[in-house]
Amino acid sequence: MSLDLSLARQVSALEADVGHLKEWQECQAEALERLEARLGQILMWLLGLMGGVTASLILLVINLASGRL
Repeated sequence: MSLDLSLARQVSALEADVGHLKEWQECQAEALERLEARLGQILMWLLGLMGGVTASLILLVINLASGRL
C-alpha cells in the first residue's frame, strides 16, 4: 500500500513538473517569435540601407565617368 502511495506521489510530482516545463516552453516560443519579428525588421532596414548606398555609388560612378565632378 505504501509503495502504491509513493508511486502515486512521484507520478503526481512528475505531472506537475511536466506542466511547468510546458508553460516554460510556451514562454520561450513566444520570446523566439518576438525575436524573429525583430530580426526581420532589422533585415529590412539593412536591405534598404544597402540599396541606398548602392544607388549612391552608381550615381557617383556615372558622375565621375561623365566628368561632372
